Amino acid sequence: MKASLLFLCLPICALLSACATVRTPPVAATTGPLVGDEQRLQGSWKVIHNELMRTQTPQMLGRVHIYFGRCFRLDTDKGSEEFRIDEQSQPKRIDFDDSHNPLIQGIYKLEGDRLTICTGAPGDPRPTSFATSPWNKSILTVLVRVPLTQ
Repeated sequence: MKASLLFLCLPICALLSACATVRTPPVAATTGPLVGDEQRLQGSWKVIHNELMRTQTPQMLGRVHIYFGRCFRLDTDKGSEEFRIDEQSQPKRIDFDDSHNPLIQGIYKLEGDRLTICTGAPGDPRPTSFATSPWNKSILTVLVRVPLTQ
């Protein structure tokens, strides 16, 4: 009986940990010259994978995220929003703030010319892992740097 209960609990625990989010304070705004990952993020990044609730969203494939200064926009957007990062935390944290809607909190990893971001829905807690879940509206996006010649 204990063994069957254990086998029932393990998958449930794994599913719950995959959709874990946590309330954390927003990333503080910075001033001055761009340094570290702020500098490395500059430029255009093309979406090669995007998913919501463990379902791929093919309409986002090929879209371009553009980082300039401390601002971010999608290729077809007219406006932009501020992004703020904390590269000292584990995982690294990123926030997007358009000053109108609730803050979007996320985590990111930057590995050469590959950028992975997992964000919660606006106003939702920050994800704790690079995974989506059927129980929340976290979005997982994987991007590759667009070469300057394109």
